[in-house]
Formats: sequence, structure tokens, C-alpha cells
Amino acid sequence: MSVVSYVCPHCSAKLVFDPEMQKWACPFCESSFDQHALEATESTQTIQEPFTDTVDATIIYSCPSCGAQLVTEPNTSATFCCYCHSPVVLSHQLKDDFKPSKIIPFKTTKEDAITSFKNWCRGKWFLPSDFASPSQLQKLTGIYLPYWLMSCGTSGNLVAKAKNIRSWSDSSYYYTETQDYLIERAGSMRFDYIPHDASSKAEDAVMASVEPFNFVDLIDFSSPYLSGFLAEKYDVKQDQVYPFIQKRVEAATTEVFRESIKSYNSLAVTNCNINIQDVHFDYTLLPIWVLTYLYNDKTYFFVMNGQTGKIFGELPICKKKVTYLFFILTLVIFLILFIGGGLL
Repeated sequence: MSVVSYVCPHCSAKLVFDPEMQKWACPFCESSFDQHALEATESTQTIQEPFTDTVDATIIYSCPSCGAQLVTEPNTSATFCCYCHSPVVLSHQLKDDFKPSKIIPFKTTKEDAITSFKNWCRGKWFLPSDFASPSQLQKLTGIYLPYWLMSCGTSGNLVAKAKNIRSWSDSSYYYTETQDYLIERAGSMRFDYIPHDASSKAEDAVMASVEPFNFVDLIDFSSPYLSGFLAEKYDVKQDQVYPFIQKRVEAATTEVFRESIKSYNSLAVTNCNINIQDVHFDYTLLPIWVLTYLYNDKTYFFVMNGQTGKIFGELPICKKKVTYLFFILTLVIFLILFIGGGLL
């Protein structure tokens, strides 16, 4: 298999993509290169290794820097050596159906993610003591996760019943006037780049929580953007995510129809037909910062959108701290009652 790393033409150190500069940076001589300069220098190093499948369905490859034998999972397409920390791209994982068509490069740095994580933890007293420790923060990882972006057109119609109720009174009577309406709406619209994660390891609800992405930054895929990050290839197919995206499209189309109906006291939709056509999928890699924490046999997630900085997380509660606080409060109450009773 092809193991590719991108090397600095000045000092031969490994280049990594810098989200802040939006360039490839050398950590040793501090040179930086844009995509055009990187392609012009042909700064790559390709090592050919035999594809090896173990009984656990893992892949073994040789690090191009130190020669260490490293093991990855079958869906990994970019990683780094745990011995010398050199970034490598597993180019054989990015071929044919598994070659992404689009990518949004990282816009936020690891330092940005750490700052957001610390701010998120601030003031939360019942967290385990090591939850935000330096050793835990080192586990925070930038990952390009696979997504399917579906674009399509829709057409449809909506039928609804509406009411307007008006009341007034005079010196003798109280009046109520009810006006019933039959309302129809029809139209067509276009949806572009509706995302759904394409990794079975990613929790759909967690990934959806850091949406939306700004697709103005969507560019054609180029493998050097993976250098310095982890990357996964998809193992969830288009037809598996289509029903979920279909529901989003139908709900959004229906909502547009409903929002066009105004100035009524009540509204009840009686019929709605939505047709989806011109469906197109783009296999895309999107940037996510991920930190996991195992506590009492449960894994807690902190994730941050690597483009916008939007965060989502789950917090573990340290039962020892809760018990300790309860003990202190009980002791304080006892002392107040004891001292107060003695004074009386």
C-alpha cells in the first residue's frame, strides 16, 4: 500500500496543514507553503508496503520516518506515527469509490479547541478531577469525518384548513364570528449540501449537534489537507443515509409552505405531498475536534466543529464529590442547629 507523507523541501521535515494560516507548515524551519507551492515542489515521500490484513481486520504499515510497524483500522485514511509523531496519508484508502470529491479544511486549531473545552468546563464543580487535566487534553484529536452531502430538488403541494375568530359585544349581546378557509400552497425549491455522517462509529445525534457547516468553504478534495490529522473513510452507504435526509427535506419543504400562510388564528394541515428529484451525493470530509473520556464504564464526548467552533459535550459527574458536598452541608446544618440550640 502507499504511505504518503509531505516533506519540507528546505529541511525534509514533515509538513502539516495549519488551520490558522491555511497553509502547510514546517515545525522545524518554520517555512510555509500554499497549495500551489506544495504541488510545485512535489514534496512527497511515498513508501510501498504490502497490504497486510491481520485476524482482527487491522492494517499494518511502515512509518516512512522511523520505520516503526504501526497498526490502523480498516477505515483509517490518515493518521500519525505514535512513536515519532510523523503525519502520514494512506493513499490506497482514498481511491475509486473511497476518494472524496469535496473537503472543508480545518479552520480552528487545537489551541482553539482546548480553550473552548476549558471554558465549557469552567464552573462545573462535580467533574472528575482529571477530566480537564493536561494528559486528558493531549487526547483531543482533529479528525476528518466522512459525510454524505445530498443535493436535490423538491416539488409539492400543501392543503390546510384555517380559521379566523372575531368576538365583540354591545349592550345586549356578545357576538362571535368564525370564518373558515381552505388554503392551498404549491411550489418547488432547491436544497444543496444536506449533511449526514457516513461513519458507523460516529453517533448521529452528536455529529448533528455541531452542525451547521458553512459550505462556502467547500473545495475540491486534495489529500495534503489530511496531513497532521486523522481521517476516516465511509462505511455507511448513500442508500442508508437517504431516509434520514429525506425526512429533513420533506420537513423543511413543508415548513416553507406553512410559513407562507399567515394572519389566521388557527391552522391545520390536511394533506401534504412532497416529491424529491435530481438527487446527487457528494462524498465529503468535514473537520471535527473530538475528545473522549471513559468514566464508570461510559464514554463521554466533547466535539467541536473544526470550521465554525460550535461545541457539544456530555459531562460526567463525580459521585465522590457529590457525596463529599452532601456530607459538608449536613455537617454545617448540624453545627448550626447544635450551636443555635445551645445558645437558646
